[in-house]
Amino acid sequence: MTGGAMHRTGLSEMDAYALACIDYRVRRLVGNYGFTTSDRDDLVQQLFLAYLERASQYNTYRSSYKTFVSCLIRNQATSVVRTRKRALDCGANANGGDSDIDVHVDSATPAALDRTQFWLDVEQALAPFPRILLDTARSLCRHTPTQLSRLPGQSRTLVYRRMRRLRAALLAAGIGPAYFMAGGAR
Repeated sequence: MTGGAMHRTGLSEMDAYALACIDYRVRRLVGNYGFTTSDRDDLVQQLFLAYLERASQYNTYRSSYKTFVSCLIRNQATSVVRTRKRALDCGANANGGDSDIDVHVDSATPAALDRTQFWLDVEQALAPFPRILLDTARSLCRHTPTQLSRLPGQSRTLVYRRMRRLRAALLAAGIGPAYFMAGGAR
């Protein structure tokens, strides 16, 4: 990588096409989903590496090579966004290890500072509750209520009852749908 883009000389036509798809996806990611211009080179490298690792899986009977490459890059970019969203939704600054794409949340951005305050407010609001409710709150960061209700010892009714208690505690602490619009419950 030099100057923000890979050298296109020496690449096959298909590799050059893959790089064009990657450049397009990265341009769409930067400025969205918490990605900044400083993430650009890392995103290009990670997507190109994913392409190189999976290029051998191409099957001529299923699609054209360009369709295969376009879908592969699109799906990998979607995976990056989902990983970033999970990290932001759960207040983490790491990808949890479930993706081969490394993401970085710049803690100096106002959104990250707001998230930090948000999670401190949530922690304070939920502190008086028993451990089972705290575990439910953490589990809801990664799973849907339906997924939780399928676990042993859980029922849909029990999960939704716990969610109502959590929601009431958060609303009582001023953490509701308008939390970020109002500047938080500071």
